Amino acid sequence: MKSTYHRRLLEYVREFMKERGDGKSFTNDELARWALTSQRIKRELGYADRLVEGKLAEEFSQAMREAYGTDKRGRNVREMYSARVGGKPRWNSRDLASRGFGVDPILRRFSGSDKLMPCGPECVSSYLDSSPLSSRGSVC
Repeated sequence: MKSTYHRRLLEYVREFMKERGDGKSFTNDELARWALTSQRIKRELGYADRLVEGKLAEEFSQAMREAYGTDKRGRNVREMYSARVGGKPRWNSRDLASRGFGVDPILRRFSGSDKLMPCGPECVSSYLDSSPLSSRGSVC
């Protein structure tokens, strides 16, 4: 069960993605920086900006990991996917991610070389079933 706070963070994630409008992946840091500069989340005086951004980035990550929805086959699937790009985890939605962004991390998970995706084989088929991936752009 998601907390009210995490639900609010997920609303901010959707708002951030809508404002960007480019469908490209993003880092937790970019999301946290946007939340602070757009004043969705207020900074407390006395905290270093980087410390606050880091904490918010962790909280956004947790909220995005907990975001599940139902695919067109009625299965419970993750809404947001994470992949390491340039050594940092980047996020994108199941509906907007390019094939390289979503499928490669899932396949690496099955091979045991990447532990970012806590899901089973149904993730790959659901991911592939849910969106027209071949026409998507680059990973970032």
